[in-house]
Amino acid sequence: MCGLCGALANVRHWSDAAGRPGFGGVDRLRSRREERLGRVRALNHLLRFYGFYLKDWRGSSYVLCDRRGQLEIIDNLPELWRKLEKHAGRPLNPLDPELIATLDGNA
Repeated sequence: MCGLCGALANVRHWSDAAGRPGFGGVDRLRSRREERLGRVRALNHLLRFYGFYLKDWRGSSYVLCDRRGQLEIIDNLPELWRKLEKHAGRPLNPLDPELIATLDGNA
């Protein structure tokens, strides 16, 4: 499938909770947009450690960016770590003690 067709297909991943009862708070459901933007904020906190950041692309894909300006479209979050390692040129450990200390604010 070409990138444009993939973006237009707008298939939800099983982990998307928007619109499901119990995932939006006490009195309302979270919108898909709210969920995606919250996910991007949380991931950018982690990705900053590696010199990357993520942007939402039209609510259907993500764009992984590095400090050199390289971009890559990512269709879903399971694909993120694989692409991150490819751009870093090395395996990345999500349990790296330095990463954990940085996320905890102890670095």
